[in-house]
Amino acid sequence: MNISPSPELISWVVLIKNAALTVASLFTIGLGIYGISQWKRERRGTEALSIVKDLVAESHKLTVACMSLREPIQNFERKRFSREEIKHTTENERWKLSEQEAFDRRFKKFEMSNASYKKALLSARALLGSHIYSAFLDFGKHVTENVAAVNSYLDKTLSDSFIYYSPKQSELLSLQKQYLVDIGKPFDELAERTFDAREEGEKALLKYLGRKSIKG
Repeated sequence: MNISPSPELISWVVLIKNAALTVASLFTIGLGIYGISQWKRERRGTEALSIVKDLVAESHKLTVACMSLREPIQNFERKRFSREEIKHTTENERWKLSEQEAFDRRFKKFEMSNASYKKALLSARALLGSHIYSAFLDFGKHVTENVAAVNSYLDKTLSDSFIYYSPKQSELLSLQKQYLVDIGKPFDELAERTFDAREEGEKALLKYLGRKSIKG
């Protein structure tokens, strides 16, 4: 003899089934949301690490570019004048022209490095916050000081009042000592300040790099 379930039992079974489906759906949705959140966090962490590494690398390159910019011009960097040009110019005029052209080429290389650094700094600021930008403010100021030093040197040496006659002349050596760096001893006071300011900026990035100090 077949016994049919009562309508009340059928209703309870349906309710229990629907409740189970609802719980399963909610669990699946919650798991999906957690998965998406976890994925976003991991992606943000990976992106942050990449951007921070880029900023560290570009700040190092810019520090080197600052020192290279302030080195005295070497003979191999100077313009080679033709006989006709030599015939119609003085040694002073040729030296000034070659000095200007050599520094112009250096400035172009420096600006490329500076542009890459600023791009990296802007990306880090946009993703991680303005404290990153603030951490590198002093470094930026010292970079500007390096540029100003070279411009001051050029203002002095390319002026009409300065007459070049020898790479050993005391006035030229004095100006190079005041504004440029000694190739044999590139770390003068300004270079040291620039280097130290860059390291201070990097300290703000250590937590993103998983390090506790600059050295690792």
